[in-house]
Amino acid sequence: MLLNFICLIYFSKSVLGRAADFSSYPTEETSAFINSSEEHFSNLIGQIQTKSENYSIDFKDSVKFLLYTKKNKDSYQQLFLNDLKRIKSSNYDPRQPTSFVIHGYMDDVTAEIVQSIKNRLLGRMNSNVVAVDWSVLAKNIFYVVSAQQTPSVGTYIGSFVNFLIDNGDKAANIHIIGHSLGAQAAGFAGKAVKSGKVKRITGLDPALPGFEIADKNHRIDAEDADFVDCIHTCGGFLGFLNPICQADYYPNGGRNVQPGCLWADFGVCSHSRSHEYFAESILSNHKFPSSKCKTVPADDNPTSCIYSDALMGYPASKKYKGIFFTRTNSAYPFSKDIEI
Repeated sequence: MLLNFICLIYFSKSVLGRAADFSSYPTEETSAFINSSEEHFSNLIGQIQTKSENYSIDFKDSVKFLLYTKKNKDSYQQLFLNDLKRIKSSNYDPRQPTSFVIHGYMDDVTAEIVQSIKNRLLGRMNSNVVAVDWSVLAKNIFYVVSAQQTPSVGTYIGSFVNFLIDNGDKAANIHIIGHSLGAQAAGFAGKAVKSGKVKRITGLDPALPGFEIADKNHRIDAEDADFVDCIHTCGGFLGFLNPICQADYYPNGGRNVQPGCLWADFGVCSHSRSHEYFAESILSNHKFPSSKCKTVPADDNPTSCIYSDALMGYPASKKYKGIFFTRTNSAYPFSKDIEI
């Protein structure tokens, strides 16, 4: 409970939000999430609901799909679920790879997680990058309210993925990337895809508070895509420490505090390192070689890990599955293996 309280206190940056009534959109995932986490949050949820007026979520306004391509790297084109005319008039090209980037709690599409990954993906190749803006729901003063909404947000994203697949895209072309609560949303999106599994889901320090005791159906999981990889940087505090993906990478041991970060920021720096490492790994000459481990590294000097050819981040491959340890620098460039 202390972890959740710290999370709540640190991230309380906005005015009092209003709790959501999910009667207007999928309730199964939401109910399961709330039930699985009630040991931690039931009292807090009750307090929030007595202070807040319930309302129905309009997902069309609350979850936005903003398309970037090489033709419009700096200005997005907004796409809408079931609006085929808008898709066809945009720069979206179903022949190119499609990446979704989902921000986390208290963020929006202007955040570094979205902009740095978007810019580097488009700098590397022709592709569709869809930034998912769910900031209307993510910027609630109460973390638990945003966490409650994550299953339905992810399911709505999955519905949009289904819409793209129904109109020319392929699940094998789609990569969903999410940070913190966005990583959990990515998992729910993958679960909602109907035409097979998407190619890949990358969880960047998937949020732990509220999901600690959730089973695999109610959090990001190794079965949510053809390949699911996670980078753990604040494990056991703001993010998961246990391996929950097909490939789980633990830079510098995967815990708070990451090199260059301080204890005093309640783990936020370490939590953010996951998307900073991933964004840098998109640069073809910035590599993050990793050693394979038998168990989760206990510290930043593990003895149970041996060298492998696995690379953390964007180049990660389903050829390499299991638990991995990676060393980084304490500041950018974080990669210790830069090819000149």
